[in-house]
Amino acid sequence: MSQIELAAWMKGLDVVLFVENPLYFKLTSVAKQLGIRVVCVPMWEWLHPGMDWLKDVDLMLCPTRHTEDILSAWKSKFRFEWNVDYISWPVDQTRLQFRQRWFCRNFVYIHGSGGAIGATRNADYREFRRKGFDALVSAARLIPHIPITVYAFDKNLPDDLPPNLKIRPQPDDNTVLYRNGDVCVLPSHWEGLGLPLLECQAAGMPLVTTDAAPMNEHNPWKRIPVYRQDMAGVSRDIFIPYARIQPEQLAKLMQNIYGRFIGIASWKARRFIEREHNWITAAPKILLQIQKLFSSTTPRDSVNRLDSE
Repeated sequence: MSQIELAAWMKGLDVVLFVENPLYFKLTSVAKQLGIRVVCVPMWEWLHPGMDWLKDVDLMLCPTRHTEDILSAWKSKFRFEWNVDYISWPVDQTRLQFRQRWFCRNFVYIHGSGGAIGATRNADYREFRRKGFDALVSAARLIPHIPITVYAFDKNLPDDLPPNLKIRPQPDDNTVLYRNGDVCVLPSHWEGLGLPLLECQAAGMPLVTTDAAPMNEHNPWKRIPVYRQDMAGVSRDIFIPYARIQPEQLAKLMQNIYGRFIGIASWKARRFIEREHNWITAAPKILLQIQKLFSSTTPRDSVNRLDSE
């Protein structure tokens, strides 16, 4: 849309809120010209401080502590005027039905398309997917007796996968991902938020994930050791740290979990989501942070309109 079309489209709004990046070019600058507050739910791995639209943001509503730390540091170092706040990001527990798990007899890994591609910067240049499927495949070869269900719609998966990896099509309904299986293993190299790490626990599946931020913020039952942090390019302008794990360590961890009683861990996973990541408590906190953007001179109907929406 042109700037004139953007202005007509946004006329009368109090707030524009977006996730990750503005969908339309000049969205934030036109909003500022119209006196509309700009709220961003940032994904740290897709940002760098030289992005022009960042100066237009009034509130960075961070979904992880890791993101909050990064953007608070940028605010201090680069003199951004935005407010930075953290909200423990919610998931819809009414859709993610809890099922008590008792023993670990099957692992579940959610691949989707594999996530964004990173490229190493060192001499052994290579490209890899964010979600850590490469490490999982190598680990699966070391524990051929342990079944692992993989949900994926990537048609480019390797042909020579070990037989204990059971490939299932990615369902349209994300709740299907968590109906079967006992423990969710997500060996991510990095995450922005990582909704599956929360959704699996809402369904009662204990979480196994990488011991690096923000993955280890999400109450993992077991953490996969990180043996090194390296840098990877995710775009021409953005280079981020990513966690490297050893397949042998992942295989050893899964071997130790397989067959174990997980009843308490399953119950605790659901309780964690109910306590820390539910919409009932998160929605008023999100609304409150947005309302704080309005001065005492803001007409009451603007704030009331936020309340009603």
